[in-house]
This record gives sequence, structure tokens and C-alpha cells, in this order.
Amino acid sequence: MGAPVELLSDEDCRLPFAVGLDLNTAFLASAARLVVGLSAPDHFHTPAFNPKIPGSWLVDLSFIELDPRLPSPFTPTGERPTGPAWYQTHTVAYAQELGFNVAPIEGYLRRETGAYLDPWHDRLKTAYVDTLADLGVTKDLDDRAFLAAMEQHKQADPAMAAVLAAIKATVKGGVGKLRERP
Repeated sequence: MGAPVELLSDEDCRLPFAVGLDLNTAFLASAARLVVGLSAPDHFHTPAFNPKIPGSWLVDLSFIELDPRLPSPFTPTGERPTGPAWYQTHTVAYAQELGFNVAPIEGYLRRETGAYLDPWHDRLKTAYVDTLADLGVTKDLDDRAFLAAMEQHKQADPAMAAVLAAIKATVKGGVGKLRERP
């Protein structure tokens, strides 16, 4: 909801607060079409890197020089890697996206993959949207009516508000925990 920033008036810019609403449930949306391994991993020596294959790759990323003022995205400490280490597919893919040649030494890779979390995403998204609608928060509201409905939805029906809170907790406790750092 809302307009692009270029459409904000001077009056809008002088307002003391901005409201951000995660109606797309970002953690939940990240589960849609997420490809995960469905089989046990198989061990490979010197595999060609493929960013579409979930797995763990033994790769030396210590040669990568990035801006020294920023932490390394390849280690938990932010220090530059000192030699080969095991990385998940998305980390090796990021090094490749930065333009570096990655040459895995070994890999534990999944041959069978799929969007395992899709049904979970679909059910929770439907439950979230339907529960919000039951509380009077629908897609057809203009911005002002939408914000008013969001402000009042918990008082409209405390039992349904509790259901909505449970759905949100399931989303954050599910996919949100997958994103959580050590």
C-alpha cells in the first residue's frame, strides 16, 4: 500500500512518523518456490558449481578481495577466509555473482530437489489473508480505511486476533528461524 516516494507531498514529508506494514509476510513469501534438497546428499570430488543444486561445497574463497572497510560475507566473524571451508550453495553463488571464479574441491550435493515448503506457504498465506478479512482488514480498502482497520482489528474480535497472532508466530517461528543467525 502507499505511493512511490516521488509522489509524497511536502506535507507528507513533514509528518513525524512513517508506518511500515508487512502485509506480504516477507518471511513467509521467502518460502514460496524455495528449492530445497529432498534426498540424502551424495559426495562429489571437484564438482562443477551449479547454483541450482542445494548442498555444501568445499571452496577456497580466501583469494577474494573485497572492500577492506566491510566485513567479509563469507565468514561468521566477518574476517577474510584463510583457506578452504564448507559453504552452502547460496554463499558460493554470491561469490560467483560478485564475478569470482569458484572452483569447488568437494561437495555434498542433493540430487533430488523441490519446492517442499510451497504447500506450507500457501496454507499459511490463505489463513493470514482470510483471518485479516474476518477482522475487517481487506484488500479493497483505501489507505486511510486500511490504517483505521489495522488500528482496530485486535479489538474487533479478540479470539480472531489471537488466531492471527498464532499464524504470525508460526510464520516467524518457521521460516523466520531458518534465517536466524547463530
